[in-house]
Amino acid sequence: MKDANARLGVVTSVAEAILWCGEGAPILSYHKIAPLPAGARARGLYVDPLRFVQQIGGLRTAGLTCTSLEELHEPPGGFGLTFDGGYACTFEHALPALQAGGLRATLFVPSGCLGRWNDWETACGEAPERLMDEPQIRDWLAAGQRLGSLGVHCTDLTRLPPARLREELRRSRLDLEQRFGRPVVEVAYPFGAHDDLVCGLAAEVGYLRGVTLQPRAAVPSDDPLRLPRLLARNRRRFAPSPGT
Repeated sequence: MKDANARLGVVTSVAEAILWCGEGAPILSYHKIAPLPAGARARGLYVDPLRFVQQIGGLRTAGLTCTSLEELHEPPGGFGLTFDGGYACTFEHALPALQAGGLRATLFVPSGCLGRWNDWETACGEAPERLMDEPQIRDWLAAGQRLGSLGVHCTDLTRLPPARLREELRRSRLDLEQRFGRPVVEVAYPFGAHDDLVCGLAAEVGYLRGVTLQPRAAVPSDDPLRLPRLLARNRRRFAPSPGT
């Protein structure tokens, strides 16, 4: 791993993440692949499209293997790519780069917000961003990419009463499966917020894997419902996300 790290062609946050990984497997968390707009507050959730191309190009140059969350540790030297929120800019800018590099990523979307706007962010004064609609997600899947749940409305799951929490998790999974005709067994906890109840109910309603924003690489002994991730940024640092 260390020799591979030294061969990274671009000094990016991805390079730092891998240097921190030891023998673990990093799962990289992206949100918005777009130039930083005026008025953006959570600036760390934006990665410029050119920087994104440099980052994934550096991973390929290093000889690392992009793999699914299910097969993260096989073979050694693997990494995962995830995108939270289902932003249309991810479809516009990230998908062509993923296809060009032969890489597969998991997109986590709020099932009740497809084709709408990032209301959970604009309510806090964040810049508006359009979300992918159904045809775009179908094209995403047709390109060999993966799909997971971000709940129904990208809500902090730890703040919901148990019955509503269970329904949020169950409904999102079933909605996505019915719309797109394939199993949805992975969930990203909005804002990284999770606890024993959230993870237990996620398993109960059929999720096999869940991703958090705990900032470290994944190791084989991790609970599959509490997988850690590293937040990709424009600058040279990985950190927990301030919000999804």
